Formats: sequence, C-alpha cells, structure tokens
Amino acid sequence: MLVFEADNDIKHAQDLESVDSFEINYVHSYEGTEIKQKYEIDEEKIVQSEERFKYHASGIDPTANTTRDGDWFIIEVDREFESFSFKVSYSTQQVVAINGEEMATNEFADSGQSVEVKIDELNAIEKFFTIHK
Repeated sequence: MLVFEADNDIKHAQDLESVDSFEINYVHSYEGTEIKQKYEIDEEKIVQSEERFKYHASGIDPTANTTRDGDWFIIEVDREFESFSFKVSYSTQQVVAINGEEMATNEFADSGQSVEVKIDELNAIEKFFTIHK
C-alpha cells in the first residue's frame, strides 16, 4: 500500500495496483513558483522521476539539465526512497494527486505537521479503519 502517515496515524492509503504515479504539487513558499514533483512506484521503492517548475527557485538544482514544456521547466530525475516526509505548509496550498485525483495535504495533517510517505503492508484492521475514516 502507498501510505501517508502523520503522528503515527495513517491518513490515507491506496493499493499499489491502483497507483501508476502520484504527484506532490505546491507553490514555493518564498519564491512563489509552482512546483510539481512526480513519483512512481518501482517494486518496493518510491522513485521521484520528474520535477516541474515555472521558474528557478531556491532549492532547485540550477545545474540540472532542464527541458521546456510550454510554461514549465522540467528536470528528469531518478531519486529512490524507502520513504520520505514533507511538512504541511502554513502559508501555501499543497496537493497530492494520485492518478489525477487531488487531495489537499491539510486533509492529512495540520499545518506544520510532517507527513511520511511510504510503501507499507497494512494488516486487515489497519486497512478497515483507513478506508472507513
């Protein structure tokens, strides 16, 4: 299962068979540029495959080989993660998009809280309570 967890509480989980890819989309808190990070599932790992942005901002690799798609700069990456975390923003909208279905990150946690993204096996009780929240 693809699991989003905050404070050791599963906030969202989805069967891996139904996940082709997912994105975390946000507006850079200081620079104000839109950023889209694309992730794919590769067996038991999460792989970031792409980062899109409207213009360079702090934290974006200025030496990376970029291409253009309309208004977007694109960096192809190959970053593998067992898990990773992101903090829910106080000031900007963040969205997780799984197969095109968008969910605001503040549905997972309060502003300032960390959300861990990982692949995990859930037992039957965890699956039931995650589905019936």
